[in-house]
Amino acid sequence: MSAAAVLVIDDGSTDGTAAAAQAAGALVLRLPYNLGIGGAVQAGFKFACRRGMPCRPYGRETGSTIRPICAVCCKPF
Repeated sequence: MSAAAVLVIDDGSTDGTAAAAQAAGALVLRLPYNLGIGGAVQAGFKFACRRGMPCRPYGRETGSTIRPICAVCCKPF
């Protein structure tokens, strides 16, 4: 079994979750303040794409819903 990278987006949280995630080995993207779910998701995809991480569906997302998001967020800047 291969290792998987875990990305946690800290959307301005103050509860210590980001520190706990980082201590457990996750990559943590710390946003300066709460951007809302849309802003956090877009920031997460851009962060992952710039690091060459795969863009895969997870949870309630499916390939048909995630591909358009990846196409926009992973465009070269």
